[in-house]
Amino acid sequence: MMTTAGTDNEGVLRGTRGLVVEDELFIALDIEAALQEAGADVVGPFSELSDAVAAAGNETLSFAILDIRLARVTTQPVCDLLTERGIPFLFYSGQPLPESMTAHYGRVSFIDKPARMADLVHAAKLLLPVSGERSDKAEKSDKARRATS
Repeated sequence: MMTTAGTDNEGVLRGTRGLVVEDELFIALDIEAALQEAGADVVGPFSELSDAVAAAGNETLSFAILDIRLARVTTQPVCDLLTERGIPFLFYSGQPLPESMTAHYGRVSFIDKPARMADLVHAAKLLLPVSGERSDKAEKSDKARRATS
């Protein structure tokens, strides 16, 4: 497993919650370990679309790292929910973004596999507001969701 040991990323994601959606077990575990070392609470990793969609719609999240495909399906439903909730995300994939997703998500940060986990943690940090807090839109979405529960 790759880790971020020996990097300047230790603790840089403290106080955040990151969703991980990845169907390759060893890559998912590497991402999880790197994010945890950086101080993030990890939601997932999820390898099934239905589980990822449920988490994207219901969990309190600061950011997400998504593979583009889980087996034969794309993660577009997850992207749609995260966008609706104002939660920033990036793609970590060895495949190009499909044409069906390019119109909506072509400007989302994209990191090619394989990459150093330190680089992935740094990219996740760049998704966050300067203060490390979630966006106002994400906060309002969560408050509204709790009020209707």
